[in-house]
Amino acid sequence: MGLYQEALGYPIPNGPQEAAAVKWLLDKQYTPNQVMRCYQYMRAQKWRDQAKRLSLQNVRSDIGEWIKNGEPEVNGRKAVPKNVYERTWRTLQEQGA
Repeated sequence: MGLYQEALGYPIPNGPQEAAAVKWLLDKQYTPNQVMRCYQYMRAQKWRDQAKRLSLQNVRSDIGEWIKNGEPEVNGRKAVPKNVYERTWRTLQEQGA
């Protein structure tokens, strides 16, 4: 949790709940990469800009839907579904580009 707190840049106000969210994410076999990418995707959503803090509890709540939607990536501050990149790549390959 120390590294997480350091990355956030502020003390974790609800350490036990955050630890429980981490345990749940690990128990459900989510990878650290998936958790970070989901966190970054959520952070890029403009409606979340006003939120003071985005927690791993939020990630726990949203990661299933995020994966169901194709694990969208963040492009600047615009969230772009991962399958858009895959479709573009396939189209370019089919066109011989």
